[in-house]
Order: sequence, then C-alpha cells, then structure tokens
Amino acid sequence: MIDQIPTILGLTVAVFLVMSIGGSARHLGWLTREADEGMLKLCIRVLVPCLIFRSVVGNPAFDDATNIYMPPLFGFVSVAGGTLIAAWIAKATGRWTGMLDAKTFSSFGVCVGIFNYGFVPLPLVEKLFGEEALGVLFLHNVGVELAIWTVCVGLIAGGLSKGWWKHVLNPPSITIVVALSVNFLGLGPYIPEMIQQVMITLSAAAIPMMMLLIGANFFDQITGADDSNGESESFWGTATLAVLLRCGVFPLFYLTAAALLPISRELKQVAAIEAAMPAAVFPIVLTRLYGGEPRIALRVTIATTIIGLVTIPLWISSAIGVLGLEDSLIHGNVQSEKSPADVEPPKATAPHTKTPATVPPANAPAKDAAALGPEVVEINAQTIAGLKVRTNNLSETNSLTGKISNLYRRYFTEKIADLLPNPSPRYAVYHNYQQQSQGDYVLLVGGAVNQVTSDQLATATIASGKYLKFRAHGKQPQAVIDAWQEIAAYFPNSPHRRAYTTDFERYDDQSPDMVEIFVAIE
Repeated sequence: MIDQIPTILGLTVAVFLVMSIGGSARHLGWLTREADEGMLKLCIRVLVPCLIFRSVVGNPAFDDATNIYMPPLFGFVSVAGGTLIAAWIAKATGRWTGMLDAKTFSSFGVCVGIFNYGFVPLPLVEKLFGEEALGVLFLHNVGVELAIWTVCVGLIAGGLSKGWWKHVLNPPSITIVVALSVNFLGLGPYIPEMIQQVMITLSAAAIPMMMLLIGANFFDQITGADDSNGESESFWGTATLAVLLRCGVFPLFYLTAAALLPISRELKQVAAIEAAMPAAVFPIVLTRLYGGEPRIALRVTIATTIIGLVTIPLWISSAIGVLGLEDSLIHGNVQSEKSPADVEPPKATAPHTKTPATVPPANAPAKDAAALGPEVVEINAQTIAGLKVRTNNLSETNSLTGKISNLYRRYFTEKIADLLPNPSPRYAVYHNYQQQSQGDYVLLVGGAVNQVTSDQLATATIASGKYLKFRAHGKQPQAVIDAWQEIAAYFPNSPHRRAYTTDFERYDDQSPDMVEIFVAIE
C-alpha cells in the first residue's frame, strides 16, 4: 500500500491544482462571478449529461443488477447516516465547541455529513479504476442527492422544502435513467456515430470546467468569510471536531461497511474514493438558503479540505488494500512489482480500424506483418477469464486516451497468467460492440477457463458460430496491427459480412511470431 501513495498523492494534488487555477482565475478577474451561472448551467445541463451517458451506456458493470440499485442506496445511507450522527455528536459536545443551539449543530451535521461526492472524486475514480467504476459513481451520487434534499435540508430548515423533488429530478439523474433504459432495450448500437462523437467531445470538457468553477467559488468563500458578527462558537473546536469526524472516523465506518456488505467490485472502487473525501463546498450555499449557519459550513469545508491533502492519499491507499482492489487499478505506475518500463506493452490493435491497406489474395505466400488466409471455421463457445477494458477506435488513436496498451501492461506486470489454469494460448476477445466499428467495445485479455477461480478476473464468452480465420506472422504487436488493417479492407469487397458478436486473437507462447485472428461472420 505504501508504494501506491506517491501516485495517488500525485493524482490528488493534480485535482487541487486545477481547482487552484480556477481560484487564481477568479482573483485575476479572468473568471468572473457573472459567468458562473451560465457555465454552471452548461455543465449541469449539457456537459455532465454527455459524460454520464457515455459512462453508463454499454458499461459492462451494469450487467450486474446490483450495480443499479445498490450504489444509490449506499450513497443515500452514507450521507443521511453521517449527517444525523455528526449532528448528534455536535449537540453532545456543544459545551466544548460552542455549538449550543439547533441551528449550529444541525448545520455542522449537514456540513460534515455531505462529503465531496462530485467533481473531485470523478477524475480520481476515472484515473484509478476506469469508466466502469465511473458509471457506478454517477448512480451512487443519485442517492447522495436524494439524501441532501430530504434529510439534510429537512434537518436545517425543520422540514422538507417545497419542490424538493425537482432538485433530485435534475438533468444528470434523468440522463442516468435514459442511459440505463438504452442498455436495457439494447439500443446502444443504434446511436448514430455523429451523436457519439459529439458526446465524446462535450464530455471531455465536463470535469475540468466544473473543477475550475469549484476553485473559483472556493476562493470566493475564503476571501468573503465574515466571522466577526455574532460569533459564539469556537473556531478551533468546530474545525477540530469536523476534521476528526470527516477525515478520521467516517472514512473508517464507510470502508467497514464496504468491506462487510455484499456489494460489487465497482461500488467498492467508488467507496474507496468517496470515503477519503473532505466536506463538500455545496453545504455553504445550502446553509445560507435554508437558514443554517454558513460560518460553520465554511470552517468545516476549509479545515477538512486542507487536512484532506494529507489524508486523501492515505485513506485511498488503505482502502485499496482493505477492499482488495490492487488488481483493479488501471494507473500505470500504481502497483507494478517492477517498473512498467521493463515491460514493452503491445500497442492498440484497433480490431476494426478503417485504415486502408492492400489485402493479399487468398493464395498469396506468407510474409511478415500480413493477414494470411482467410478460411471459414466453426468455433465452439469458450469462456475466457482475464482483464478487460472498454474503449473505442477514436480513443486508441491518441496515446493519452488509449487504454489497450495499459491493459496489456497490467496483464504482464500483475502476472495475471499465474491466476489462469491455461495461460497459453492467450486470448484477446473483442465484444459488446456498441456501434459496430464506430462505437465502444470491450476488450478482454486472458486465458480459457472452465470455471473462474479468482474474483480478480473478469470473463467473456466467445460466441459459437462461423468465423473467418486470419493469420498474422511477424514481429508483434506490429504484425497484428497491420493484419487488422488488412482485415478491415478485406470485408467491403468480401462475400462475408461481420457479425460483431465476438472477435478474438489467439497467441501461442510456442510460436510468438504467429497470431491467429478470428472474425465472427453472419
């Protein structure tokens, strides 16, 4: 776990640096308060829904039904329970902290109970665990929102506000429902390519824009703080109790629940990040709107955020170990037994790229980096276990967004083959195509199994049926990349049509220069 801390610390600091840029932009007058409302509406109504849609539609995590109802339930209970416990503790310790009336200890409970559930965890979840966990995070946050607008607002205001349900039924929540419906109805493959490209472009801007806005508003709260009027409660008492609960006790409760409850791996990944989060900025606004104590909110937020720079990496690293998530990390340097530089990962093979290539005739002699064949073969169903990732061809054209190279890097550095009864031949299975050659697909790298023997492994089933068998001979991975280009050029003038069920590559350690490629046909 110690080895993970520098990388997690780097990711955490990067998040706060982006927020500090937002604060600096506010200070310099580049990001004005007048622009906030328009930017916020753009994020909540356009950019974030695009990010949610991309993260949920076609996400293999939602093949597990528990990932549909458990994340929002977990989010609701964690915020509602944390809020009520914190308010009770503030009331019980009021003589030492100065929180002596319902207004102060209810505000304290709300501010400590609402952790930073949105745009600080988003980049951390995405970078550490990938898009499957990101989709689950969005469902988790639906439960958080429900707790905020019912339990938290009810505690501050003495009852539910009129129209509270409108806050829960917001564009992101509606997008989640729509995206899950698309998954249920199997409509993902019918989404036009143009729409997908628009969503990819817009979703990429969601996280950085919101982080800049949070930084700007955090700067406003700090520079506009006014603790001079009517202060009775102790600043240090409030701040110390907040840090103790939000950065110490509550993460322990949160992770204990995640370890003991029968929840999915993706929800455990979300819990590993959310447990470490400091108090959110939003309660400052919430207490102002509903008659609470904004001064309490400001102190809680500032104190837990500052201390969070130290505790966030420690809690996340501890959570990864406690919840058994070491094998699910996707960040290249987090937990390799040796440096990733010692392993040369295969490049993206892009199983359906449209790059033009000259296809040799079926009777052409063998040559390096060429697809040989093809021949029609019948394949029986086979289960493959290993590591998987969801990606698309557009992402794989960019080394910054490509995921296949890192998948192979993990496969070798984490010694996944040692967990497999049949590590050779190695399979690379492409499946769950969302838009044939234009949309997302899932790639799983692993070996054939009769039954899964480790909960660290994902599975995919090679569909039975007819396949065209190609061969790629030459230095890898270039031979496979060139072969896929030739395969893509082969099909437009071929009597065969691709089925887009499962395609796979088969690697034999005894013949490292030869790879067999099987493409499903109708």
